[in-house]
Amino acid sequence: MDISNLALKVIIVLMPGIIATLLIKNLTVAKGWDSFKFSIYTILFSGITYLLLQFVINLILWIISNFRDNEFYISTLKIWDNLTEESTIPYLEVVYACLLSIIVGLFVSFLIRKKVLYIVAKYLRVSYKFGDENLFYHFMRSDRTSAIYLKDIENNLIYHGFIDYYSESDVIREILLKDVDVYSYIDSKWYYKVPCVYLSQSINKNWLIELPNINTESDELNKNGKETTPSKSIS
Repeated sequence: MDISNLALKVIIVLMPGIIATLLIKNLTVAKGWDSFKFSIYTILFSGITYLLLQFVINLILWIISNFRDNEFYISTLKIWDNLTEESTIPYLEVVYACLLSIIVGLFVSFLIRKKVLYIVAKYLRVSYKFGDENLFYHFMRSDRTSAIYLKDIENNLIYHGFIDYYSESDVIREILLKDVDVYSYIDSKWYYKVPCVYLSQSINKNWLIELPNINTESDELNKNGKETTPSKSIS
């Protein structure tokens, strides 16, 4: 077997891991996805997916054997012998694993979104780290963060609305707000209301983002320009 054929076989065999890794990469906000990290995740989730496929197949065979009152024998995937020169690619197993990898990618993304690992680590007092993303993402994705005051002090503006989307890169921070009231920052004078506002800011500049008290939502900012509720903030 020459190098090109071996490389092609490896790529095909690792397709489930590639699919799962791409899903995790695009559905989570963790940064630092270099080629080394992507390769490690691909190999890891390929192995996990094939092991899970083998478990599912054996579970089905065990159920069938019990239903038919036959003796049960553990079945192993042909994929484990795939990299030998004599073997051929078990395409059906690869297809099943690719379908299963979608579930694996979504499930792992859900665990990362809910920070299950960090919650367990904090409970065991192993670590108090809140995640791989920065504090901006941690604050914005909190269940408490919905309606916000976004204070653009430099431009003398306050935006009060509901978060629709948000994003951050190495150079820019972006927020899309809906049902937005716009006020003056200095005297809190109400200017106007719009259904949607897109805001962007250089990563080197600061916004002040505050959470209003939910129990007094109707009194947050009146049209006379007086702010009536205390708030929590992050900049």
